[in-house]
Amino acid sequence: MGMAEILRILWTDACTVTVREPVTDPETHLTDFQEREILTDEPCRVSFQSVTATGEGSTAAVTQTVKLFLRPDVEIPPGSRITVVRDGNQLLYTRSGEPARYPGHQEIQLELWQKWAGWYGQIKSQYPGAESLP
Repeated sequence: MGMAEILRILWTDACTVTVREPVTDPETHLTDFQEREILTDEPCRVSFQSVTATGEGSTAAVTQTVKLFLRPDVEIPPGSRITVVRDGNQLLYTRSGEPARYPGHQEIQLELWQKWAGWYGQIKSQYPGAESLP
């Protein structure tokens, strides 16, 4: 048994990745968005780490970092909703950065899911140069 297989024994969580795609109605030619699962019940592991930072004065701020561990060949697009099931509880996240890929796994920093970006956010993310728009 290789290192990747041994590591996967620890992956007791499961994740489903959902993207939001534009769909054009053939009759009205209006574009709307619909959700599509691109990955379902993928074995994974979520890791939580609390970091304490001392700010001004004597107040300490505690932040939590969340990492998703899964197979290295899985692609999760930016802005996707990642639903993790752990011990029967659903946790909703989104990808917050580029994955760190290793031979046996990848690690992805996660943020709590807020909501889908509006149409404006979709346009800005799909067209080069649109980042300069207000």
